Amino acid sequence: MRKWATVSVIAVALSATGWAGAWFLIAQKSAEAVDKWIEDEKSRDRLWTCASRHTEGFPFQLRLRCDTPSFTSPTGPIQSGVAQRLTAEASVSSPFQIGFKIEGPLKLATRSGTASVRWNSFIGSINTRAATPDISMSAHGVLVDEASADFSSWARARASEVAIRVQPSPDRAPGSNAQLLTTSVDGMSSSPLDTLFGSADPFRTTLSAIILNAGSASSGAFAERLDRWSESGGRVQVGSLIAEKGASRLEASGDLTLDDRRRPSGKLSVRMTGVQSILSRLNLPSAPLAIEGLLRGSGSRGGASLLENRTLPLELRAGRLYIGPLRTPVVIPLLI
Repeated sequence: MRKWATVSVIAVALSATGWAGAWFLIAQKSAEAVDKWIEDEKSRDRLWTCASRHTEGFPFQLRLRCDTPSFTSPTGPIQSGVAQRLTAEASVSSPFQIGFKIEGPLKLATRSGTASVRWNSFIGSINTRAATPDISMSAHGVLVDEASADFSSWARARASEVAIRVQPSPDRAPGSNAQLLTTSVDGMSSSPLDTLFGSADPFRTTLSAIILNAGSASSGAFAERLDRWSESGGRVQVGSLIAEKGASRLEASGDLTLDDRRRPSGKLSVRMTGVQSILSRLNLPSAPLAIEGLLRGSGSRGGASLLENRTLPLELRAGRLYIGPLRTPVVIPLLI
């Protein structure tokens, strides 16, 4: 009996030692992975800092805490940002599945101004088992405030939930550099949207799209990566875009890319309902639309009513929005 007790104690001791060794090994590998990611981000012209990095959670969890995580990206659309704290956690038994939490506020700066973003919760996960990570994140109770004068129209913008997921496209061959992007915004309110739609109802939108040749834009300044992606034949296949606010609804699908001036370009099939007030605010010309209605056999229906509850071909070309052959006054801005 004493012999078996001794053997049991030794077995437990060896198991504990092995488990501790595994924990510290995973902790070391995780720290190395973070350092490598920071170095990779430098090649994309994004410089990250993680003050007071702590590794804890022994023996069953691996937890990495980073106080005041911040980044700078002089050539990017968002030039700097800093949050209060980032916490990432993984189980020793499943180190490839990493959960994370970000505590705000998040202070952002662009060429146009600054803003502060707050939220009730901001959580996400990263699965690193595949060559292309599967990343998802969601924020609840989002509020944009403390915006500078340049962003004053978006100050106090709110959303009950914002969710984003980027993953390898499941219907594409491995290594094809195709990524599936899905996003959703629910319960959003802001003065610009209320003015455009003529309604104070909450705004909701969902997007499902495949980004082709995503891996071609892996390094360099933001503008360089955009150009490399576009020149390699990169494009966005919009499977479904839905936007709703009150009685207004828009559904779209199609292909988009960038032209030589980094403006969105491509064709979409769009169906709109309850949008007469929006079209009138955009000052779409009613006479050409009425002529187009007659050519289509729509009788006396003209102006914005022609577009109501119809599937229409929209084209973004040379910085302009076209409805069929008709050029609208809507100007498509440069991405950068």
